Amino acid sequence: MDFLKLLLLCLLLSGCAKVIYIAEQTKGQLSLQWNGIENKKLLDDVTVPPEIKQKVQLIEKYKQYFYEYWKIELGGIYSKTTMLENEAVTWLVITSKWDEVKALKECFPFTGCFPYLGFFNKKSAQAWMKDKQRSGFQAWMRPVYAYSTLGYFEDRILSSFFEYDQYELAELVFHELFHVMYFLKNNVEFNENLANFYGEEMAKEYFEKSSDSGYLEWKNRLKASSVLRRKISSHASELNQLYAAQKPKSQADGEAILQSFVDEKFKPMIENECNKLGLNNCSAKKGEWNNARFAAMLTYEKAAPDFHSLFKTHGDNLKDMLSYIKDREKEFNDSNQKDFTAFLFSSTIDQK
Repeated sequence: MDFLKLLLLCLLLSGCAKVIYIAEQTKGQLSLQWNGIENKKLLDDVTVPPEIKQKVQLIEKYKQYFYEYWKIELGGIYSKTTMLENEAVTWLVITSKWDEVKALKECFPFTGCFPYLGFFNKKSAQAWMKDKQRSGFQAWMRPVYAYSTLGYFEDRILSSFFEYDQYELAELVFHELFHVMYFLKNNVEFNENLANFYGEEMAKEYFEKSSDSGYLEWKNRLKASSVLRRKISSHASELNQLYAAQKPKSQADGEAILQSFVDEKFKPMIENECNKLGLNNCSAKKGEWNNARFAAMLTYEKAAPDFHSLFKTHGDNLKDMLSYIKDREKEFNDSNQKDFTAFLFSSTIDQK
């Protein structure tokens, strides 16, 4: 009944397309919940491959570490496992205008606005993307292997998690659990940048306390990846400045600026950096780069250097840093400012 009431209310406030979208997403989320298997049952099942059992046990261990680190109640999150039919759990579609590197937001009653749409059904994601492209927007779609419901549901371990090695898996679990602990409403870019930072730093702390022989290799790989992501974010901002300066008057003009930038500046940079950093399987060299893909990179990486600086000002202490962010959020709520990211880091600059 509550679901039907929600759909009726959304129909009044949103329009039919979004009601269909919400219905499809709700069905997908409930399917994940219903199909979950108790971890204990899975671990006792002799037909389950040992490598899957090992990943489940690692996730339980990472969850316990997160709980002990932050003393936060996580309930039944990751207490069950759902085996997916597909490699990815959802597909994200990001859209942007042809004269700007900025993700277009989609807004919903109650839940707020998001710089992307996620789809459990790949065909629905492709249809949405094509519809946006027909309307003159640039779009990019990518698979998603994990996400957080922010504590609204007891998130499952998904079989898509098993694609990651033990280091990436720790980073993933800490990232998603951080969302449960802290999430700034209507600020997805800030939340993703912050969770990325905490996922990486918590994984580093976790493995530094172990005697794992592969840790240094992963840490070097992570450092190289971080350098490349920052380079891409910097180029995304540069492209946006190029649009602002040249002010293209038509879609063809905007696409010409993009193509010239990608071919003459961005691709040579990617080729050079991937080789220099020793990234043999460099995903940035694959696929098309357009405004939407650049915008997606900014959603997850734009504030990374600022968070590292903030980390240093708090003595490389993750707990002190989060306490500071929460205090600044209270001050922000009492102010007339509109951009919390700018508000937070302007204070950091003043302190220096």
